[in-house]
Amino acid sequence: MDLEAGGWRVRLGAPGAMAPGVAALRAATFRGGADDRDAWDATARHLTVERDGALAACARLWAQDADGMAAGYSGRSYDLAPLAARHPRAVEVGRVCLARPAPDLPRLLLGALARVVDEAGAGLLYGCASTRGMAPPPAL
Repeated sequence: MDLEAGGWRVRLGAPGAMAPGVAALRAATFRGGADDRDAWDATARHLTVERDGALAACARLWAQDADGMAAGYSGRSYDLAPLAARHPRAVEVGRVCLARPAPDLPRLLLGALARVVDEAGAGLLYGCASTRGMAPPPAL
């Protein structure tokens, strides 16, 4: 995927390839500047949004079948078997970062994610999220 809209450029990298700036943006967003790269990056595809050559947003993605959901990032913490039984093809998203506030960025990122889901033939987009300052939700 390589598309342009309103001065923004969206790209989806090859599996395992991390675009310049992604590691730094993730480090600033999730680790207070410390390295955020992990073993999951070796198989993930990274979606990036740029404007004037500067990275504005990124996300880490995996198209998965039911077995891939169990072995994925979210699957290490949650039993996804019931979800996989209903959605045998899915896209897992994680490490979503916005470098700066801009009203069009979330819309563009969601539109690009929808396109990835469609192209993968997936019936589900899922992932887990971290938010600062919030207590974990009760178990379901």
